[in-house]
Amino acid sequence: MNTQKTLLLTVMTLSLVGAGCTSKKVTIPTTPAPQAPSEVVTEKPTGIPAPTPIDSNSASTVVDNPTGSDVRNPVVYAEDKEPLRPRPAGEICDTKNFICTSSSLVYSEIGSTFSVTGTGVAFENTISWRIEEEGKIIAKGFTTADAPDIGQPGPFTITASDIGASSKVVHLIIFESSAKDGEPIHELRIPLRRK
Repeated sequence: MNTQKTLLLTVMTLSLVGAGCTSKKVTIPTTPAPQAPSEVVTEKPTGIPAPTPIDSNSASTVVDNPTGSDVRNPVVYAEDKEPLRPRPAGEICDTKNFICTSSSLVYSEIGSTFSVTGTGVAFENTISWRIEEEGKIIAKGFTTADAPDIGQPGPFTITASDIGASSKVVHLIIFESSAKDGEPIHELRIPLRRK
């Protein structure tokens, strides 16, 4: 009998509310449900600098996409922030240590074909390079770093062939192409001597 009364009262209440017979508007407060302690994330992944928004008043650089953000809206880091990683011992690097190679390479003698190894962090692990003679590009290409994970350095090898330079000194520029506009970023310039 009680279940019949409860059912009857429920149906009548719903009918009245549905018919618009209530003159008072009732606001039900909505607050997000609290997260369980296991769901709260307070630390950023190790080795990845905290992103800063693009600021038209400061220089900024697009970096490898370590957080998995949309490429059309890449992660951007201010130029005045700390390097991505410590400089490896015995190596020369770009200003933020994204691309590094042996310091013994500086002014080393090269023939028309040579190879260079190093480590790098780049968007889609793509390391680009070019060789300039007196400001003119005489060779260029790209290679892929074998990084263990996004935002981590991986080894790469550049092999250049048929370098027909007439000058005694050429410059090898190793860089990352910006995910934003394709412009070179994280450039490492290395002077080399021709045999």
